[in-house]
Amino acid sequence: MVNNENIGDSTAHCVRIEQGITDGASNIYSGVQTVTMKNDLQNTGSSEHISMNGIFYQRLIEASPDPIYIYVNEIIVFANHAAAKLLGADHAEIIIGCSIWDFVPASSRPALEKGIDLIINRDRQYIIADDRVMRLDGKVLNVEISSSFFKYKGHPGILAFFRDITKRYKAEEQLRKSENVYRTIFEATGTAMIFFEEDTTISLMNSKCLKLSGYAKEEVEGKMSWMEFVAGKDIQRLRQYHDLRTVNPELVPRNYEFSLKDREGSLRDVFMTIAVIPETNQRVASIVDISDRKNAERALAASEEKYRLVVENAKEAIVIIQDDVIKYVNPKVCDITGYSEESLLERDFFGYIHPEFQSYVADEYKRRLENTSGRSIGPIKIFDTHHDVRWLEIYSVRIRWEDKPAVLLFLTDITDRKAAEEALAASEAKYRVLAENAGDIIMMCDMEGVITYVNRTGCEITGMTADDIRGRSINDLIQPGKNVSLKNSIIEKKINDSNLYRHKAQIENKDGDIIQLETISNVIRLEKNTKGVLVIARDITERNRLEREIINVSERIRMQVGRDLHDDISPHIIAIGAFAEVLKRKLEKKDLPEAEDMEKIREFLSEASVKIRRLVKGLCPVDLDAKGVISALDNLAERINTIYGIACGFEYDKSIMIYDNTLATSVYYIAQEAVYNAAKHSGASSIAISFFPDSEGNYILNVSDDGKGFIPSEIRSKGQGLKIMRYRADVINGSFDIRRNEPEGTMITVTIPAATLLRQGLIL
Repeated sequence: MVNNENIGDSTAHCVRIEQGITDGASNIYSGVQTVTMKNDLQNTGSSEHISMNGIFYQRLIEASPDPIYIYVNEIIVFANHAAAKLLGADHAEIIIGCSIWDFVPASSRPALEKGIDLIINRDRQYIIADDRVMRLDGKVLNVEISSSFFKYKGHPGILAFFRDITKRYKAEEQLRKSENVYRTIFEATGTAMIFFEEDTTISLMNSKCLKLSGYAKEEVEGKMSWMEFVAGKDIQRLRQYHDLRTVNPELVPRNYEFSLKDREGSLRDVFMTIAVIPETNQRVASIVDISDRKNAERALAASEEKYRLVVENAKEAIVIIQDDVIKYVNPKVCDITGYSEESLLERDFFGYIHPEFQSYVADEYKRRLENTSGRSIGPIKIFDTHHDVRWLEIYSVRIRWEDKPAVLLFLTDITDRKAAEEALAASEAKYRVLAENAGDIIMMCDMEGVITYVNRTGCEITGMTADDIRGRSINDLIQPGKNVSLKNSIIEKKINDSNLYRHKAQIENKDGDIIQLETISNVIRLEKNTKGVLVIARDITERNRLEREIINVSERIRMQVGRDLHDDISPHIIAIGAFAEVLKRKLEKKDLPEAEDMEKIREFLSEASVKIRRLVKGLCPVDLDAKGVISALDNLAERINTIYGIACGFEYDKSIMIYDNTLATSVYYIAQEAVYNAAKHSGASSIAISFFPDSEGNYILNVSDDGKGFIPSEIRSKGQGLKIMRYRADVINGSFDIRRNEPEGTMITVTIPAATLLRQGLIL
């Protein structure tokens, strides 16, 4: 609907262009002589005439990205290329001469008729409105129309600037459909937005609006009225609108402009759209900062000098090329190239282009002269005044300069960006060399676990080529039954980019050999800010073999000492004890007092024999047969019952058979450490030991108690016994876990993988 509000009642603008045109609408600017700006419509005798180069600005208007129309007596007499594109025409001549009503939906016609009447017949000189237009293909677009009075060949007409706001309308419609979506858009949209109550108190203000106002959220929401941000000259008008909207919203425009006052007292021109939220007393308003646009409009209406200031202070370099010669440059061109304006004008443009790109740029120049649509090209290289190379990106569009075809170029200096890209490429190459020559396996995979990179060491250890490995799931390389999955352990968890994940893994190479690995994994950022996983794996097969061998040697020495004590020292002690008993009886028969001393000697020998048996049991806890570990664990439970008076039970599966002494003793010592820790420190009344196989053939040892549990920080700082248990679990290629028991206490679990048992021939 047309918004009749945005008429500048005190400082309305009227732009009158007197022309001596031909019948062709495309030459509308060929006879431009003067631009007259009236600062006060009531004072017609104070016009200021400012000469300008009409042809230059004709080209700017034709190249403008905003659609511009002029219509007289409801007939379109001028449209630029953007205007034709908005209505679905290939060029402006298709719509020039058409009635404006050909492009206005029936529902919008009354409002537009009213707006035309206000401008043409009632001296309302300037209107901004939201409305709709209909393209040639029948598609209806929402547009913002800025209309002003325009005198054309002595006839009153209208100059209109259009802007496609279909996306904004769709966003507002979607906003009304769902409160959740509404809140998301409210925070995420690039438009400043507020919610306020019927009494104008602000209930919500998004970050864009907070930035515009200069206030913090806690200072505004629920504490300030949005009217406090309205400049004094507009506050009475907006208060009237608010009061009238409460009575009858249909009588108040939804859209209007006003000056917004920020925290520092600075004023900005804004465009506000207000809507009442259905079934509530709340309103929602979107606020668009149009200060830049209003400033540009004022500059456009003011004079050629102000336009020139905009162009000459642009951040982009601007060049006009005609007949291969430079016709215009702004100061930014001189900043980039180091050349003065005088040394560039009327010079061959292509002489400044690097030879590698001269033919490419020349071809693009020719194509642009044949095609009016704009196009981006680049990056290309040019020479500056020191003959150094600079990189540019170029956007080109065809214009007319001094009534001849020319090409307008917008140049962006990307030399620093290219240098950064080249440095990044060099850095990537350096690190790729390091990765390829590293002694550890280095792999990368995506968040689904698919391998995207493997280095040379990974290929050598696995016996496969990089092509064989890339594209496979990382779990395909993990030995089945190890109970370790990098994908499950890392990717399927709620991961944190700063965490490192350490695992033991096994890989089967192409020859079927098992390679034991120690891995470190962490999340990394890949191209386009996507996530992946970096895995560094070290071959620890030989290290594990040596560790097992060291433990085997120590166990053999322990067993040998135990046997020597049992088979040699213990019989001697027993024999000496028997001899002492015989000698004591002889002394008693003779009634000698030395009999008592001999009895003490015999008792000491008996105690020594008991201690030796305990020492032997400690040195050789597991008998060398398949059931040795079961017997040892059963004896362990009995000792806890006897020594500590704590109920300790042992349950096991009778099918468990372990012949390997290293494996059996490691299991026993882990259980012993766990049980004694529970008995000494947990305050438990009962302890349970269990040893069962699971459905996958792994052996699971559990030690649980009903004590006071543990504090993780204390476990990390004081848990030397836990470190030993973990180490023994690693030696037998098992996994170790400690956690709180339910409903109370602690549970320690050791898992011996089926693969380990199969490889050692321990289970069928």
